[in-house]
Amino acid sequence: MAIKSMSLRIDDKMLNKLHYVADYEGRSANSQILILIRDCIEQFEEKHGKIQQGERNDENSGNALHYRNFLRQNFFFLQIMMLTTTVTTLTSTTTG
Repeated sequence: MAIKSMSLRIDDKMLNKLHYVADYEGRSANSQILILIRDCIEQFEEKHGKIQQGERNDENSGNALHYRNFLRQNFFFLQIMMLTTTVTTLTSTTTG
């Protein structure tokens, strides 16, 4: 399996929260992002079926377009929700 890299634009506040969650989970920020991506893809595949390798390369494929739209609409929302929930839980545990 080839390992690819990509850049991610993220504001400072969210990045700090990501590092907080990753540290709490004993992971690097990169590993935490990979887990979030994996979970997002698993949820997508449970709902829409397995994604076949190479589908993304067909720009006119309905599945590829649907997949990209799903990720755009849900990926960052899922990340924010997971980070907010974890930070809220950690904050209430340490203050309570």
